[in-house]
Amino acid sequence: MCISELIKKHAEEICKFRKLLFPLIGFDLITGLNIYEEGSRFSNFPIILNHLHSELNEGRIYRKTIEERIKKCCDTYHVQKIHYEKVDRHTAYRLREGWPADEYYDTTGRAISAEEAEEILTQGETVVGGGMQNSLQIALENPKTLESLLEEFRCHFNSFEIDKETGLAILGNNGKPKPNADAVIGAWEVPVFTIKSAESRELGKAYPEILEVMIKKPDYFIDIFIDKKRDYFIKFLNKINLEYSKNKSYANRIFVDYLNETINPDKFQTFVKNI
Repeated sequence: MCISELIKKHAEEICKFRKLLFPLIGFDLITGLNIYEEGSRFSNFPIILNHLHSELNEGRIYRKTIEERIKKCCDTYHVQKIHYEKVDRHTAYRLREGWPADEYYDTTGRAISAEEAEEILTQGETVVGGGMQNSLQIALENPKTLESLLEEFRCHFNSFEIDKETGLAILGNNGKPKPNADAVIGAWEVPVFTIKSAESRELGKAYPEILEVMIKKPDYFIDIFIDKKRDYFIKFLNKINLEYSKNKSYANRIFVDYLNETINPDKFQTFVKNI
């Protein structure tokens, strides 16, 4: 069953999850979530590099460009084949002004129009965007191949220039992030690259360790990434007796900094004190 059918099948239950979890986005505890169909055929590989995007369907320019970069890595390291597959997901995330979305919600989980979303954003309040997107799961066995792919992503799949050592955006003379002249069409300002590894790895400041929390249901699961606020989130889940599992992951610094943003410190502090 595809993810869109699962969303329809479990619409009532997923609506309850929105009402439970979207307020946490409003309080800056989490920044979003993804819903996937249960199961992965790459579970036996030692390294899985996962890239979340909206343009990963067959035939899209963005997808073709990634496939070209994967082939380049195969040629460089004499790897016969790198296995990868596109996985569909339904996503929800805290919007920034100018970011696109197919669906809009307020932080109570109520669906709103694009016009209402824009008005709420201009008032400095939180809007949750969402819709059907994809993930590209890339299965790897060689750490050198991982390093090569991460370098390709840094150079070409960030809309801003990214420092190799720190993972931060390089600032121009105006103090703003420098646009990346080598970025592919469709590169995001906050791209998402996560790494699962069977062994602990030292990937440097550019790819810090984060926590992946999964809320599993019989035929789908909700996936949430979190970093510095993990203890508060786990405390919240325990308080409401919601079953979950957690795994160590790594992610690109730009995304991790987005996870750690606190838009409204007063709201955040008030909420976590009452957990």
